[in-house]
Amino acid sequence: MADSILEQIAQWHLAMINSITVANGYQQTLVGTRSGEAVLDGDTARDLSALSVLSGAEDAVTMDDETLDDVNPTSTWWQQFDTFVYVIGRGTTALAVDNRITRIVADIQKRIGVELAAQAATDGPYCGGLAKAIELLPWQIIGFDDAHCALAIVPVRIKYRVLTRDPYSQP
Repeated sequence: MADSILEQIAQWHLAMINSITVANGYQQTLVGTRSGEAVLDGDTARDLSALSVLSGAEDAVTMDDETLDDVNPTSTWWQQFDTFVYVIGRGTTALAVDNRITRIVADIQKRIGVELAAQAATDGPYCGGLAKAIELLPWQIIGFDDAHCALAIVPVRIKYRVLTRDPYSQP
């Protein structure tokens, strides 16, 4: 059986993070993983490693609309995805940590902008045809002064629709 629409969007989100590379015209190269591959206690986080997760924030999942059609009822959802990017010291640059963080945020915003522009040009759906909308949300920084590292958290919300009785299918 194919993955659910939500899982396919999660896979798209990870691929989007991994497309942020210097070779693709961004300021740095992010290396994304999913939560099942997260850094565990005792492991060492690598500079610019990114964790792509379904958000655990309050209101991370909200229902936008539901049709009550007896034959094919649909549910439209907003799902928040968080990207946690480790910034360790100066990395291989002479840039300060806060400058590197602004570049990370800008690169993710630019990549979402590429998706928005592609949708506007084709008047089609987002995320490889899976989503109705994408929104950038306010980002934040968690600093760890003793460790000379920081964590940039860049969330996005993605709106998608599925058949209520079959979340593996879209109307």
